[in-house]
Amino acid sequence: MELMPTYRFRNKKTGKEWEEFMTIAEAEQKVKDDPNIEWMCGAPLIGDPWRQGMRKPDSFWRDKLKEIKKRNPGSTINDW
Repeated sequence: MELMPTYRFRNKKTGKEWEEFMTIAEAEQKVKDDPNIEWMCGAPLIGDPWRQGMRKPDSFWRDKLKEIKKRNPGSTINDW
């Protein structure tokens, strides 16, 4: 599985906001194809993102963290 970034969009007509995992090229195409969709930009998080209200990682990433922790005895990595 290839990890891709999350992009946030908003429908200008309905005001609905959502996030999607995709490549930057796919995000650019999505906005280009539909004039009612705008790409929402956000400020980068500074410091520990988990303490700033970022949601829990998905199960794929938590499984990877558990693998890393298992292979590194004494690790204090948070694997939820």
